[in-house]
Amino acid sequence: NPLSAELAILRTTMLFSGLEVIQYNIHRKQKKLSLFEFGKVYAKHNQNYLETEKLALFSTGTKTEETWLEENREITFFDIKNTLSIVFEKIGLKPDSWRPITNSIFTYGVEIWKNKKNIGTAGHLSKHILKEADIKQSVFFAELNWELLVDARTKKKKINEISKYPEVRRDLSLVMDEHIPFEEVHRVAFQTERKILKTINVFNIYQGEHLEK
Repeated sequence: NPLSAELAILRTTMLFSGLEVIQYNIHRKQKKLSLFEFGKVYAKHNQNYLETEKLALFSTGTKTEETWLEENREITFFDIKNTLSIVFEKIGLKPDSWRPITNSIFTYGVEIWKNKKNIGTAGHLSKHILKEADIKQSVFFAELNWELLVDARTKKKKINEISKYPEVRRDLSLVMDEHIPFEEVHRVAFQTERKILKTINVFNIYQGEHLEK
């Protein structure tokens, strides 16, 4: 019972409905886009018809707004990969592997695996797909099997009451061997203090005169 002739077929992927939205926005001078959609896709397996809940993510255009302080930077694969990592962290899931793939949809991309199941794909859409959609800029697309994602969670997320006290920041200057990676400092810090330490980052590195390697 389709609403129109254009809606007479069930979709097997969320890719093309998302590209329609991107094309619509680009034609109206909105080229910096980060979009998501929850929805269902359909497939036939043997004699059964399958309905699956999916989460689709799209990124295209520039990462930042244009200002005189910094140059525009185009969205890259690592931006959408970072978004996926945030989604996984929020629902309490850590993928087992990110496996490189190339196919007719992606010029390059990855399959994401957990518990020996492919829970999603992500990558840079191929030129022939974008040409069909009349889009002339790079688009990055990810599609996650939301049902498998929820089933594969390794832990439940705990929500805590917001602290009554303001955060306290400490800037520490550490002298260490230049071959020690930041990940090692990060690991040791959180092994030592797990309750009140929330985040660590590197904001400056000095190498030079009067300092041994």
